[in-house]
Amino acid sequence: MSNFWGVSKNLMWNKFKLMNWILVIDAIAIVVIFFINLFKMGYSSFEFIPVLFISSIMIVNFVSVVMLSRVNERVLTSSNYRLIPISDTKLYLSNILTTFLATVYLWIVETVINGLIDLIAIIIKYSKYKQFNNNISSQDIMAAIQLLLFMALATIVVWSGITLIHFIVNLVSGFLPFGRQKFVLFLVYLVVIGLSLWAFNYIMFNIFTAFYQNDFQIDTVRQLNSTLWIGSGIACVWIALFSVINIYLMKRWIETVR
Repeated sequence: MSNFWGVSKNLMWNKFKLMNWILVIDAIAIVVIFFINLFKMGYSSFEFIPVLFISSIMIVNFVSVVMLSRVNERVLTSSNYRLIPISDTKLYLSNILTTFLATVYLWIVETVINGLIDLIAIIIKYSKYKQFNNNISSQDIMAAIQLLLFMALATIVVWSGITLIHFIVNLVSGFLPFGRQKFVLFLVYLVVIGLSLWAFNYIMFNIFTAFYQNDFQIDTVRQLNSTLWIGSGIACVWIALFSVINIYLMKRWIETVR
């Protein structure tokens, strides 16, 4: 495990296991809720299958982002990984890459399940879903692909930003008296998160103001595609910026804590 691919393989295995646990728990929750509704409402509960699945997707994605953010930060501050004879840059990139692949794996499994849900809806003659599936255009497919790309990049921005906040808090608390006490850490987190969100929102507001000087509206699929391309480009810039800062802090200031 002394090279990029060896570290990536180890990280990938651990993160895949985490995603599988999340999927298993979500599947159990869906089955339990479905049978409860079936017992209370009878076969009319089949109409709520798509709604139940969409709700589970939102919860699973939120939980996965939170859990993977925690895993990311622990990897970068763990002596088990930082002492491996590999550069901090490669460790950071491997960490982000494997987290992204784990998320893609989660999305693929959810897509397969979504296909099965649609099939069930069609079988029980849920006509509006059949009509929706028959009216999909090439622009709709492109918009869906671009939306997935934007979601993936935005998720990486969130991970990188959370890691940066952790690093800044660790750096600042190291210079403060009683900086490792929980109350002091809590105050530092509040200040750093508040300033970070203010700076991020201020920069994004000015960027979108520069792109859309007259008005910002999305009335057509083409306008949606254009907006998603711009958003994806902005997300790539944020990822590059956060990554450079995180790698610099790893090399210069951040010590292992476990």
